[in-house]
Amino acid sequence: MRNARNLKINNGYMNRSIKFSLLVVSLTVIGGVLTSFSNAIDHRPIVHLTFKQGAINRLTINEVLKITMHFPQVDNDEVRPSTRLTDYDFTETIDKVNPDGSAMFSIVLDSFRTRIILGDGRSKEEFFAFSSNSDDDMKTKLHDIRTLPRAQFLGQTLRFTVGTDGQVKHFENLAQFHQNSLGPDADYDFVHAMLSISDSLRMQQLLEQGFGAVGAAASPTGSLFGASTATEIPIERKMTVASIYAKSQHEDSIVVTGVYSDAPAHIDYLEGLSANVALSGYKGGGKGYAIVENGEVVRAGYRDTSTMKLQVDIETVPEEVVRYVTAYRSPINVMRGGTVHLEPGREHRAIPKAPKLDIDSNTTVIDVK
Repeated sequence: MRNARNLKINNGYMNRSIKFSLLVVSLTVIGGVLTSFSNAIDHRPIVHLTFKQGAINRLTINEVLKITMHFPQVDNDEVRPSTRLTDYDFTETIDKVNPDGSAMFSIVLDSFRTRIILGDGRSKEEFFAFSSNSDDDMKTKLHDIRTLPRAQFLGQTLRFTVGTDGQVKHFENLAQFHQNSLGPDADYDFVHAMLSISDSLRMQQLLEQGFGAVGAAASPTGSLFGASTATEIPIERKMTVASIYAKSQHEDSIVVTGVYSDAPAHIDYLEGLSANVALSGYKGGGKGYAIVENGEVVRAGYRDTSTMKLQVDIETVPEEVVRYVTAYRSPINVMRGGTVHLEPGREHRAIPKAPKLDIDSNTTVIDVK
């Protein structure tokens, strides 16, 4: 959004009333919804996240990944997309806040649920389902290739550093998950799936959604360039702030857009498909939002799409990938700094009562005298 102060009319700066009016109009349409902000407009061009050392949060991330392949021999009406829905429940702890404002985090994946749905609308059917809260699923489906790549983080602690812009700067122990994936004597497809999920770009992409993908908001130019991934396709992303506005004195909303480019000419894995596949005609981008309260992202969402052509053997297969991620963060209240006093109480010993004899009419009582 261009700043009204940079606009000139008749070689002169606009007066304050005109600037304010244009600013209100430019911010009233966000995501196609007409909204009136009136006094809720925030003129700050940059939003920094703030972290509190020792804070413990519950972080829930919901991911929907929909892949549609248009094979030439299949009519468009018969094309059935594959949709994976995964819910992650993390316990998040801020271990340390660095002098530059960044923070060291540790998260534990407490539980997760994943489902694979084939088809759309009334014709859709559940192809696979797993819940780590189900004892039966843990016994029978944990080592399934559709489960274990994500389940490798179950109960494990992942440590990383997050900047004030919401970007994951560094992983402390993700390389160990990579190393553990290579240890088991498993099939190539299985190992490749394990490695793809524990890839730093893939995990960075997932966790940054939990921090609202607000990296672009911290740049003076309003844009952020960097490496990312569309599923397992490494790409370059450009994130740009569409708008920043304040709903209250302590709450900000950030809307960002992304454009993806520079996809590779070949890939060897794509969400369950292990093959040397040529890729062409890639186009991708996305749009998302973050709700920031007192410097902390409490809710965020991001939707991106990618279209491309895959060369599989002698066939050219157009493909569409749609991914939608929502994240919710809430504090876990713990008692800190309290003192517990134990005072001696009165000791009371109960006197046991004599058992009550139940003597019926058939019992003969003998007088020992």
